[in-house]
Amino acid sequence: MPAENPQEFEVTKAVADVIPLGESKLDVYMLPSGEYRLGVEATGIALGYTDRWFYNRTKRKSKWLEGLKRNGFTGAQKSLQIVRQDNSGSSIGRTISIKDFVKLVFHEAILIRNRNAIILLASF
Repeated sequence: MPAENPQEFEVTKAVADVIPLGESKLDVYMLPSGEYRLGVEATGIALGYTDRWFYNRTKRKSKWLEGLKRNGFTGAQKSLQIVRQDNSGSSIGRTISIKDFVKLVFHEAILIRNRNAIILLASF
């Protein structure tokens, strides 16, 4: 049976980096193209939730998710082989685009009035 999304199984190498933003330090990953992506676990933590928050909120349909999608949120995830700059090894991580992360922060700040999201939005 063919996979629904062939890109779901492709893995791209990326270099880990940290972006200080407001009260948070976001772990980001830079692809060879120069694109930055954010780990799905880090999205929940940056917004004051658990590392499973993003997965739990996007795995099923909801009014919350539909509202995000109306504003251009795709939720498209990409697997990356993350290479640490200190040569401490590598790991595989699921990521979302920075564009989707900004849409998520905006939604959480404006509609949910999440304090962490408001601080992140102000620091953008």
